[in-house]
Amino acid sequence: MAVQWQVREIKTNSDGGVTSVHFCVWDEEVSGEGIMTRRLDGYWDGIYEFTPDSSGSNYTNLEDLTEDQVLTWCKSLLGTDGVAEKEAAVATQIETKRSESIATAFPWR
Repeated sequence: MAVQWQVREIKTNSDGGVTSVHFCVWDEEVSGEGIMTRRLDGYWDGIYEFTPDSSGSNYTNLEDLTEDQVLTWCKSLLGTDGVAEKEAAVATQIETKRSESIATAFPWR
């Protein structure tokens, strides 16, 4: 699977201007089948605060916002390097879990 970006929550002021965005970056890898299925995941989340200006030329009404637009705001604040760092951190979490050894024990045998 590819890294996913998702808005988890948006908070607004009384005018409907976005004041806070909680977003996450995640990925997962599934291997095996049935009881041998192994799900490895990585996750990072963040919250950004905003001061909406309804008189600004770039202002978008809440009902007209898209998730892609809101994620663009967040990624813009992170910057290109920040976006790459968060995606790499998620991949590292998955790789760490993949390399962990899993021992199976039956103490009654």
